[in-house]
Amino acid sequence: MIGTAIQNVFAAILRRFSVALMVVVVVVSWTSPGASQSRIKDIIDIEGIRENLLVGYGLVVGLNGTGDDIDSAVFTKESLKGMLERLGV
Repeated sequence: MIGTAIQNVFAAILRRFSVALMVVVVVVSWTSPGASQSRIKDIIDIEGIRENLLVGYGLVVGLNGTGDDIDSAVFTKESLKGMLERLGV
């Protein structure tokens, strides 16, 4: 009887401590000043990694007369137009 009462008290204390610990972890993670301000790529330098981005556009070719025309493929026309605008051309 006394043993189970002590176990119940200990379990209640442990539950309260667990909840308090979780609250502290959440509050610290939300208020941490450096958590969202630094990115790994901003603070490290890896040898062989380029600083400038490479941009390309793929072209798929097939048999003559079997593909889309630039006039009928609106997506192709718009994607090329968007890419050239982003490049400043």
